[in-house]
Amino acid sequence: MMIGTKGFIKLPRSLLSEKWASNPQSLSVAIHLLAMANIEDNKLFNGARLGRGQVLTSVRKLAKISGLTERAVRTALRTQQATHFLTQQVTHRFTIITICKFDIYA
Repeated sequence: MMIGTKGFIKLPRSLLSEKWASNPQSLSVAIHLLAMANIEDNKLFNGARLGRGQVLTSVRKLAKISGLTERAVRTALRTQQATHFLTQQVTHRFTIITICKFDIYA
């Protein structure tokens, strides 16, 4: 999967106040997701319509990109979902992750 290399994301200090931010693995997954997130609405990718702040990926791809185990990525995603940082739509082929309040970071 090609990740865009243009543009910037903001990392506000308030990100560190998230309950999971003290866990380096969770923080790493969050930063990777923010960097990978779609910045435009209605982009088609693999037959899925992606909106602003969404990422089409899989646990396996996130593990490979971040250097973490798949279990660590699943744990991080579960924790971030519990704190309403993101939501997930899982299919048999991929996962669409939506970063809540993405405009804070873009």
